[in-house]
Amino acid sequence: MFVTTQFAEGAGRLWWLELEEAVAWLDRISVNVGEETIAAPASTAEEKQAAFERLYWALRRGPEERLRATVALLAEAAGVDGARLVRTLCLGWDEIAALAREPNVTIGAHTLSHPMLAKWPAAVARREMAESKAGIEERLAVPVRHFAYPVGDPASAGAREFALAEEVGFVTAATTRPGHLFPAHASHLHALPRVSVNGLYQSEEALRAMLSGVPFLAWNRGRRVNVA
Repeated sequence: MFVTTQFAEGAGRLWWLELEEAVAWLDRISVNVGEETIAAPASTAEEKQAAFERLYWALRRGPEERLRATVALLAEAAGVDGARLVRTLCLGWDEIAALAREPNVTIGAHTLSHPMLAKWPAAVARREMAESKAGIEERLAVPVRHFAYPVGDPASAGAREFALAEEVGFVTAATTRPGHLFPAHASHLHALPRVSVNGLYQSEEALRAMLSGVPFLAWNRGRRVNVA
């Protein structure tokens, strides 16, 4: 289990959930994202889904500072309490400490504030990694040897972040690049792939397909190792 320390403290921002709730409450979306103005109706479930998808990916393509500021404006307009989301949905330190005592649970780090690390200067990325590791170790009195990159796609974690994770002292680090583990990953322990079982895959057939590895080989165009 990978811990974002600010979330454990009841702070930080679950900005993607703030955006979901804002779109859920608003009947229309109108916001500037860089040079683009995104205006869309959001009265029906279908309109809300379309507006969310359009806005989410437009924000993801740009700098994270702009993303967070834009979501904050929408949340304020919709009366969404971001702090309440964190307090309600995230485990606190006492709960995480209880989990850490379970024999089959290993606690890893997931940064201080859950930024898309590749969008920030190297010093910021390194601090997010190193201080989250140190903070968890101090709070839980357990070694933190493993790391997961927030968001974890190539636009959020690349060669620079892989090197920083090793430099900070993590033994392994996981991306969200889809794939299975192969012997060649022994040379890329800070760029490991992930099998994501989430709300999009809620059937035994889908799970079997993912565990077979076939969809990932197709996704990665036949490559077993995807670390570029």
